[in-house]
Amino acid sequence: MADGLRERILAGEWAREGRLPAERALAEALGVSRLTLRAALVQLSAEGLVRSRHGSGIEVLDPRRSASLDLFGWLLGSAENEGEQTFELFAEIVRLRRLVAVDTVLRAAERADEEHLVELEALAAAQARRFDDADAYLAGDEEIQRRVIRIAGGTAVELLFNSLQRVLAEHRELTLCFMGPLAEHHETYAALHAVLRHPRPDELRALAETAQDMIETQGLERVHALCLERSGA
Repeated sequence: MADGLRERILAGEWAREGRLPAERALAEALGVSRLTLRAALVQLSAEGLVRSRHGSGIEVLDPRRSASLDLFGWLLGSAENEGEQTFELFAEIVRLRRLVAVDTVLRAAERADEEHLVELEALAAAQARRFDDADAYLAGDEEIQRRVIRIAGGTAVELLFNSLQRVLAEHRELTLCFMGPLAEHHETYAALHAVLRHPRPDELRALAETAQDMIETQGLERVHALCLERSGA
């Protein structure tokens, strides 16, 4: 129910009117109960696509002004059979994450104590036993990233990370393709630990950005090939 309404809203069906039809009329047109319709509207309201205004019905909002990043997961899913569109949307997520990644790691390096470092190295060592269990590896990688963010002290960054992770988790195949062979991905933890243990981590900024560029480029090349393959292009 919510998916159908979301698609029509994003297609601009009610943009001219600026509001949805009256609840009773809309429920009848959709062939659903008003209770089912209300549940869908609650979900769309949480996503920032509609807003209930007393005496004015349900206002249709401009998603570029009001929607949250969580909508991105739906957009990516709706483009599943369109190779280039899927790739471009996934690439946007990767580039957004990249904007804060290097600064977060360098800030964590300035704040990390030996206990933090030992804990992160233990988490990375555990990852080496998960190459045959992609889901467990993904969960472990998420925990490592989250620990680094918390060491850095970035509450806002962690909230952004939560939204990005939800999108990536919904598209597991693309995420694993971006990461590449897990044994090779595991080698990136050694570079992370080298930065975290460096006495003057900010001196490594250029090196860290170059490494991030290389990882991103290689990962997106793999994702691009997969998206084209899935679309039959």
